Amino acid sequence: MSVRTHLRAPIEWRGNKISPIGQAVRCTPSAWFGFVWNRPVAVKIQPADGEPYIRAVYDLTRIIQILIVCASLVVMLLLNRMTNRR
Repeated sequence: MSVRTHLRAPIEWRGNKISPIGQAVRCTPSAWFGFVWNRPVAVKIQPADGEPYIRAVYDLTRIIQILIVCASLVVMLLLNRMTNRR
């Protein structure tokens, strides 16, 4: 299993150079099977007349998925306790 962070080639937009930063998680347990999961991490912005800065990218879909899983676990535990009391 390996995790790699990579910086892509910059894109010119309104005088700024914008470079996406991504992370790839690679898991190859055998020679016949494996998967790679890519996700956005940040964006590096180089203004024409200033210092470069990095803005984080938040994956809203992943946050919502985690919230749904946590909510379903809470509901499952509550239903389990309610049925065991009877």
